[in-house]
Amino acid sequence: MRASRSTTLAGARPSAAAPRVPPFPVLLKKRTEWGFALIALAFVGLAGQLVNIQVRHHAHYKQQADKYHNRRIPLPAARGILRDRNGNSFTQNLPLKAVVANPRRVKDPVETARQLAPLLDLSAETLEQRLRREGSFVYLRRKVDRKTEQAVQALNLEGIHLEPVICRAYPHKSLAANVIGFTDIDGQGIEGLERQLQRTVAGTDGWVWAEVDALQRTIPGTVKQRVEAVDGYNVVLTLDTRIQHLAETAIEKVYTAYQAAGVCAVVLDPRTGEILAMANRPTYDPNRVADSTAADRRNRCVTDLYEPGSTLKAITVAAALQEKQITASTTFGCSGIYPVGRRRIRCVLHAPYYHGHGAQTIRGILRESCNIGTAQIAARLGARRLYRYIADFGFIGDTRAGIIGEQRGSLDPPSSWSAIRLANVGFGQGVSVTPLQVATAYAAIANGGKLMQPYLISRVEDSSGKVIQEYRPRVVRQVISPEVARTVTECLKAVVEDGTGKTAQLEGYTLAGKTGSAQKVKAGRGYTPGCFVASFIGYAPADNPRVVAIVTVDEPKGSHWGATTAAPAFREILQGALWCLKVPPDRPVDLKRTVLGRRPVAGQ
Repeated sequence: MRASRSTTLAGARPSAAAPRVPPFPVLLKKRTEWGFALIALAFVGLAGQLVNIQVRHHAHYKQQADKYHNRRIPLPAARGILRDRNGNSFTQNLPLKAVVANPRRVKDPVETARQLAPLLDLSAETLEQRLRREGSFVYLRRKVDRKTEQAVQALNLEGIHLEPVICRAYPHKSLAANVIGFTDIDGQGIEGLERQLQRTVAGTDGWVWAEVDALQRTIPGTVKQRVEAVDGYNVVLTLDTRIQHLAETAIEKVYTAYQAAGVCAVVLDPRTGEILAMANRPTYDPNRVADSTAADRRNRCVTDLYEPGSTLKAITVAAALQEKQITASTTFGCSGIYPVGRRRIRCVLHAPYYHGHGAQTIRGILRESCNIGTAQIAARLGARRLYRYIADFGFIGDTRAGIIGEQRGSLDPPSSWSAIRLANVGFGQGVSVTPLQVATAYAAIANGGKLMQPYLISRVEDSSGKVIQEYRPRVVRQVISPEVARTVTECLKAVVEDGTGKTAQLEGYTLAGKTGSAQKVKAGRGYTPGCFVASFIGYAPADNPRVVAIVTVDEPKGSHWGATTAAPAFREILQGALWCLKVPPDRPVDLKRTVLGRRPVAGQ
């Protein structure tokens, strides 16, 4: 039985369901080989990718890395300062901070915007839109004050940082604002001298290329390239802040008292053509440009054309004297009405001339501002010669003062003039001029007949004070002889002493001047009823002039006479200007009068 079982077992065939398992060492070896093969394959793939990144696409990935780690940091140039003739600054550059963001580093734009909104006075929606922009740099708020700067720093928000900026400021606020102008938020001149001198004062910004940390701060020792900023040039103007302030104070009173549409004043040195003051009302604060209108910002001294009216009569008289068509003793008659062809000229009459000015020399014609006498002088002179002298005195074209926005004076050619047109031009109708042109023409009478080119810029300096460019007085032409100029001055002295300009009298000084009142031209043709421009132009001391000033009042309410509206402001401006320039009185002071030229009240 045992043998049989053994035989059967020995002769049995192995079952197919039980495969032969390799020994464990063999199995481990195979698995290890496969593992190494897979690792080697991974290393080959990684090496290939590294080659792809570091060799094939090296430039692309380097550029991407530079965007995160390197930054071009601007070095803003300092904008040149505008100063007056005495060194007082009209402009300043204030170092402030701007709040900027790197949108790529802002993890939560919604929460970041929510925290910054109340500090930057912007809506959270606006800030969120900026924080979601493409790129690595965006301004959130420019020019924040110190308090806001500290509050933003305290939040310590990722991707938000502060950057230095330079803010243009105007320490004198509205003083000479219509002349100086202003810049935009990027430092570009928009109006006035800021725009006119943009290339001179702007300078050239520099920059630094360096590595930055997570807070966008420059890592020391990582500066790769640096280009230094070149500061703008400083500009010294001919303006005098003292005289400018006096002029603005004087015209402010007129502007308010007569509810005028506008008032302006020009003060210049007749010997050189230097503009000492150029005042305007209305005006504005260039630190708060958004609160102003275009009319507030206009420099009316050079942009507003008007008919000079009676102030042109001195030019007509000077031309006739120079051409020897009349003399100082030539007499003209005025009965109040003077026929010219089918038209009539009327004189504005007042006591004691109720029936005309009668027989008058040029002294009386200018003293009483006689239209009829001036029309007769213009007739003797003729259209062509009158036109030539009006042009020679600088009324046609511009003054070439180099002031932005200056308008060109105009007058129809003499070939088109009728007899009545010649008469009207003779006493200041039909001629378009600017206040600066009238001041320049009277400066020529004041200085002995030389037309000086007015100018506003004295010199240009670099940051060390070295003079880069200097402007000097320039004689345009000799218009009339010194003898004729003296004769006209004597007539203009009579205007102030006992004529229409008595309200301009100044204690201790001899003045020469002329009143003016002209209707405003309306668009198209003719004049606007009830609308006038009143003016007063003059100089002092009359025999050795140091100051010429003009005041024009646009559409004054209550009175349209230059003697009433403009002359008092002229007197106030001249009084202050002569004091500032230390010009001594040229005639004895009446001790019975106060220093302001007013008689004391009895009993005081």
